Amino acid sequence: GINIGALSKVKRSKRINTGYNYTKKKNKGRHKWFDTECISTKRGLIKLEKKYVQAPNDVDLRFEYYLKRKEYKKLIKGKKYNYFQTSTISSTTTTYRGMA
Repeated sequence: GINIGALSKVKRSKRINTGYNYTKKKNKGRHKWFDTECISTKRGLIKLEKKYVQAPNDVDLRFEYYLKRKEYKKLIKGKKYNYFQTSTISSTTTTYRGMA
């Protein structure tokens, strides 16, 4: 039969030898409107969420978490709206210039 332990060692050794770093894979450039302000706000929200999960009965923490979450959602919505507004305006002006 096939030795499963030896097979898993081979798979692990191949993965290590490829040189590809699985831990540092990030979605850079996925959304162009998602900037450093969004990233820092999201990190703060995640930190608060971890505290809130550990102490779900803390009323002040719950209030702070939901306030931060509302702020984050508003920020994301605004960034996305502004990005698409400016990209739509620039694309329409280039279209008119091309026709003229």
